Amino acid sequence: MDGQVNPDSVASAERSRTLGEWVALFPQAARVFEGWAIDYCCNGKISLEQACEAKGMDADALRSELLDLVHGDPRAPERDWLEIPLSALMDHIVLTHNHFMPSEKHQLTSLAQKVARVHGERHPELYTLALTVDLLFAELESHLEHEEKEFFAACRKWENAPGVNGPDPRLLEIIGHLEEEHVGLGERLKSLKSLTVGFAPPADACNSYRVLYQGLERLNADLREHIHMENNILHVRLVAAAATAAAASRRGGIGADTGSGSKADGARPEPRPANRDKDGRTIPGSCCEG
Repeated sequence: MDGQVNPDSVASAERSRTLGEWVALFPQAARVFEGWAIDYCCNGKISLEQACEAKGMDADALRSELLDLVHGDPRAPERDWLEIPLSALMDHIVLTHNHFMPSEKHQLTSLAQKVARVHGERHPELYTLALTVDLLFAELESHLEHEEKEFFAACRKWENAPGVNGPDPRLLEIIGHLEEEHVGLGERLKSLKSLTVGFAPPADACNSYRVLYQGLERLNADLREHIHMENNILHVRLVAAAATAAAASRRGGIGADTGSGSKADGARPEPRPANRDKDGRTIPGSCCEG
């Protein structure tokens, strides 16, 4: 009937919603997934059911917890990341996440070396932690340079003059490379969390020790959100624009609304992320699991 919502349609939409879409629509869902040790950033393109099946978890129980949270705290994102111009989305990523890294690199690498030097004899895992922090920032620095100077620049160029053919196919190739790098960064974050036992300093930790763990926990949260914004929003929107242009080309027409990367015909594309095999099956052991 007109003006009424079909409950079956709502339920179907929720079942097909990906982990990344849950967090894009309801940012507070991130803490639920983290509580269940489910990766919504590197693994954000699969559904809740697929994630639970891979880990042997109860999908209905997780969905119930998500819905309780959303209904009890119905805040929407401060901006609609699925609809705003891609340039605005990239500006947000650069200003909120990328610019955060140089100062954090200096502070956290110095602190990790200092704490390992002072406390490493009693806590030998600190030597591995200091090395892991160094490796993470080295990989991240290279990744961000590639991302900003090549990928974002090409995205902005296309958005300013989209034409009728959708994004340059080379952009889609770069997406694959960036998501592979995200998997590697996620593995580093997983190591940091394991080495610090969930960023919980021991009882004999000094102030520097505690500040280090607090900084690493902040870095973990920031980088996970960064990966989510790219894998599950920016990249998905670019792939959607390419799919729209390809469909229009097959119909012999001119693509509609390809300039903003908006979804077309109600369909969301299914790009293969780095944590799926060639047949689309999920590879167990996702990089950013808690």
